[in-house]
Amino acid sequence: MNARIGQALELLTLAAGAGVEIEPLGSNEVSVNVGGRSLARLRLEPWSPEVEVQEGESVLWILRKASPLDLERLRDAGSSFVDLGGAVRIQAPGILIDRGELPRVRSAGAGPQRSAFSDRASLVPRTLFAGGAGPEWGLTSLAATAGVSKSVASYAVRDLAKRSVVEMREVGREKRVRLVSRLSLVEEWSREYRWRDNRSLRVQGAVGAPERFLGRVSGALGTRRWAATLQAGASLIVRHAPVEEVHLYVDAASPGDLAEVARQAGWSPGHDGLLHLLAPSYKRSLWHGVREAGGVPVVSTLQLILDLWHHPIRGREHAQRLLEHLEGKGKHES
Repeated sequence: MNARIGQALELLTLAAGAGVEIEPLGSNEVSVNVGGRSLARLRLEPWSPEVEVQEGESVLWILRKASPLDLERLRDAGSSFVDLGGAVRIQAPGILIDRGELPRVRSAGAGPQRSAFSDRASLVPRTLFAGGAGPEWGLTSLAATAGVSKSVASYAVRDLAKRSVVEMREVGREKRVRLVSRLSLVEEWSREYRWRDNRSLRVQGAVGAPERFLGRVSGALGTRRWAATLQAGASLIVRHAPVEEVHLYVDAASPGDLAEVARQAGWSPGHDGLLHLLAPSYKRSLWHGVREAGGVPVVSTLQLILDLWHHPIRGREHAQRLLEHLEGKGKHES
């Protein structure tokens, strides 16, 4: 594979995140798939300032450290591109991905890198985090505990090793894996994830006292799966600061689904609402480790920490308190 295309594929996979698959095809083409359905088929082509960009063409341009003016020109034409300096835009019917400040790929000669922080593969680091830095895992037992195939566990562990998050050694024919530290995993993961990656809808609910409101949510949502996160969820684990807004993950696939959830619950959309409904970008692994606290379903401590890490209202401080609390309890997450 051409080294430049390999770099481009790695960045595309990183930018796409959970729920979107970038599938390499023959003849330097990729298919952009969502839910097993191809939304676009794009041909990878090198770009130069002399290229005549045609609006709506099925080309994904590869650039090296492009100027902001060059990227703006491509955006204005509705073009898809990957800038090897760390920017990706994919525009096609039914999908728009536009991300900057992505980490640079490590090696110009490397092939596409499958991320340990994609939805299914992230069950591996989630399992490692739950066990803490002490235990050493065999790859077979790690895959079984995480609920993924051994091949998924293998590429997830390789990616984590490249990021210096885990240590690996060979024991006979078996690979043994150990998490370096929970903090190192959080720091690396938070480079690629923000809580705003989840689609959200702000609604007006009678939040009042957040804890009392959370106790009534199940009645409003019926059988639909949900879990509290950010300050509302974290406050049920470790008291830190007053909770003013409530963020709930609900089992919904789109903003339209969120609107229907709100309608059925009797919550009206509103920019000044104190209730935020989130459709998880991690559609499968988000629910890993959900537990009850005070009768309220709350996402795992790891997911709480990841969500809080970049939240502007004392999020990092609260995340660090959760991590300290977890480490002080012992090796395993409760």
